[in-house]
Amino acid sequence: MAFIASLNINVAEEGSLERTLNTAQLDGVKSIAVTGNADDDDIVYLGKIARRCNISEINLQQTTLTTIAHNAFEHCGNLSNIVFPASLKGIGVHAFDGCSLLTNVTLPPSVVNIGDRAFSECSLLQHINIPNAVNNL
Repeated sequence: MAFIASLNINVAEEGSLERTLNTAQLDGVKSIAVTGNADDDDIVYLGKIARRCNISEINLQQTTLTTIAHNAFEHCGNLSNIVFPASLKGIGVHAFDGCSLLTNVTLPPSVVNIGDRAFSECSLLQHINIPNAVNNL
């Protein structure tokens, strides 16, 4: 099997990531970039993939995503980097709980809500910027 460092996935229709992604494509993948119309179901599925395949980097910058679902990336122990889209407004409860390799998190200025314990048990997290617009933390 060939080592593939990264995989780009376009989600053409909300909720279609699970149907679109062939898990055989994931052998050796450590970085996933998602583009298009991802929704909460897609992000929860992506979290399952990240946990199972030890994904270390996820790039959501080119999605229209507005929220990271509750528990979406909980216990993704190898996740060390995540890039958020400019459209992001909220991060759910426990969304990144237990992502022990995250060290820095840069939230876009559009974020207004960060759920309870969203980044708890991120033992290496040294820096997280909280946008001025956040009214619920």
